[in-house]
Amino acid sequence: MDSIAVEVCPCCKRPLEHELAFLAHLSAGYSLIVKYVRRAGPEGIASDDLLDLLYPRGGPETGVKALWDRVYRLNRDHLRPRGFEIVAPGGGNGT
Repeated sequence: MDSIAVEVCPCCKRPLEHELAFLAHLSAGYSLIVKYVRRAGPEGIASDDLLDLLYPRGGPETGVKALWDRVYRLNRDHLRPRGFEIVAPGGGNGT
C-alpha cells in the first residue's frame, strides 16, 4: 500500500490537503492572499508587506482599504463557511 503525504497546519496539526482543496477554485487574487498569509505562519504578515507581495510594482493608492475589502469578502464567501478565517491581531486593520 502506498503512503500519501498529507500536509498539516503548523499551528494546530490538522490535515490541510482535503480541508483546503477548495482553494484551487478561488480567483488568482484570493489564492495569492491565502498563499502569503499561510506562508507567514502564526506570526502573521503586515498589510503593507502583503500589499508589496501582491503588487510588486505598486498598487492602488487605497491599497490597504482595498486589501481588507478583499479579505472581508474572502472570509465571508469562502473561508468562514469552511471553518477558516483571516484575522488581524486585536481586530485592527492589520498594519
